[in-house]
Amino acid sequence: MKTIQNPVLSNIGLSVALCLGLSACGSALLDQDSNKPILNQQGLSVISSASLEADGPDQGQSAYQLIAQQFGKNAAESPDLFSGDHQSETHILEKIDPVYGPYFRFILHRDLDGNKGKYIDRQRNEIKIYGGSSDELKGFQNSHFEYSWKFRVSEDMQVTNKFTHLFQLKAVGGKDSMPIITLTGNTRGGEAVLEVRHSPERKTKVLARTDWQAIRGEWLEAKVQAYYSEQGWFSLRLTRLSDGSSIFNFREDGLDMWRGTEEHHFVRPKWGIYRSLVEAHKLNPQVSVDFANFSIQQLATE
Repeated sequence: MKTIQNPVLSNIGLSVALCLGLSACGSALLDQDSNKPILNQQGLSVISSASLEADGPDQGQSAYQLIAQQFGKNAAESPDLFSGDHQSETHILEKIDPVYGPYFRFILHRDLDGNKGKYIDRQRNEIKIYGGSSDELKGFQNSHFEYSWKFRVSEDMQVTNKFTHLFQLKAVGGKDSMPIITLTGNTRGGEAVLEVRHSPERKTKVLARTDWQAIRGEWLEAKVQAYYSEQGWFSLRLTRLSDGSSIFNFREDGLDMWRGTEEHHFVRPKWGIYRSLVEAHKLNPQVSVDFANFSIQQLATE
């Protein structure tokens, strides 16, 4: 299957860098040694930055503790964290890859896991930025953010004609029922694919698509940038690390990237597995997706 691509288009390992009143703050972070502004790879000033790193099994804090420390105490939405759900097994673990180092493994069980304590037509195991997270991590109106991370879907992971979201940009406030951007696996004409979708309220446009076979079992590095405005933009560079090949590399301008109606509304990223169970018979009993090296940066606007 041909890859659809639109032509174009740093993780600096800092913990959350506080910038009080971020929605109105434009001060760049300064390097402690040189006292010069910290720049991303495109030369834009970094206003705030946070990173989430695994430290390996049986080392330091648990996966949930690390996630809570960086993104907030309720940032994880895993089945074992909700009463009445599948609480007998931990769903986010830490592992070590011999090449890429420590990472988080997100696990879902088709027949056991629910959706935040509910057993309906979908299930999730995700981490997110939310209302209780630091304001520095929230995409307020007219802000510019960069998100980067590594991930790997398990070799045997199956998708269906319905959704399997691996990443979302989701509005909080306003018309926020539909995610703005999703990186999702599904089937098209019977073939498994990975798609990047933009959903302005109820309509959905596929921005890019590639074969699922091109990514399964492979470590990938994703770099996303987004400008949150009604006339905003979105870019994604997705690279297969084993050979450096480009899966996606595009920027889409003139996108509706804002749903808010009040000053405190924002857009937040979500990572993990959120999928439909409508075609559960097509899914394996257990799957996993590995994640590593999460980075969130607010950048000075261009």
